[in-house]
Amino acid sequence: MRGATIVFMVIVNNPGDWNRVWSPLDHAAWNGCTPADLVFPFFLFLMGCVIPFAFDRRLREGAQRSQLVGHIAWRGLALVGLKLLLSLYPFFHVTHLRFFGVLTRIALCYVAAASLYLCSRKTGFLVSVIGLILLAYWAILYALPVPGLGWPGKDFAFLDPDRNMAAWLDRQFSAWCQTWLHTGILYEKTWDPEGLLSTLPAIATTLSGVLAGQVFRRRDILPARRPMLFMAAGGPAFCWGCCGGRYFR
Repeated sequence: MRGATIVFMVIVNNPGDWNRVWSPLDHAAWNGCTPADLVFPFFLFLMGCVIPFAFDRRLREGAQRSQLVGHIAWRGLALVGLKLLLSLYPFFHVTHLRFFGVLTRIALCYVAAASLYLCSRKTGFLVSVIGLILLAYWAILYALPVPGLGWPGKDFAFLDPDRNMAAWLDRQFSAWCQTWLHTGILYEKTWDPEGLLSTLPAIATTLSGVLAGQVFRRRDILPARRPMLFMAAGGPAFCWGCCGGRYFR
């Protein structure tokens, strides 16, 4: 699966001619989903799958939790640093620096998922965290007024690209950066696809990969039963997502 994800990522990011992209290989402009939009979530899911294997081995070899915390922090900072370097290269226009991005989101998701896994490896805890994250994300977007704009679905169209809590938070972060750091742009000018608030469901995706990794590690579960377990967990989750998606239109 990891190899297929990387191959598909290369195809999506290198279509040959950006003016003639086959629609399934192009990202949805806003509130939609194409096969191209599944590449990054799959990558985060697979990153989560690796966490139980790597951390359980380190703990079994005698590593202290404090050492693993340091490892998590270092890896997160290294990814953010690499992202900033790539944002500056090759012209190094500091005033056009974009803090958000794919590598920044990977770093945030890794740090959050790995830290939660260190806190507790119990399945119930991880499932509860995923549920709370998704409910909080839904509540913030659906049930909270956007400062200066009003209530979603009443004062403006629900999930308008520019008028929602996620976009507002991105603009506030960008304004703070512009004021104090004199840099910090957004990919879409008024919002960012890898912004602050939308990182919450990405963390939930990574944690779902952690749960899958735990299933792969369990020797009491026969390999032939694992697909059935994934279907039993993924089926209701898919239905819940489809039903919940009706409130995101």
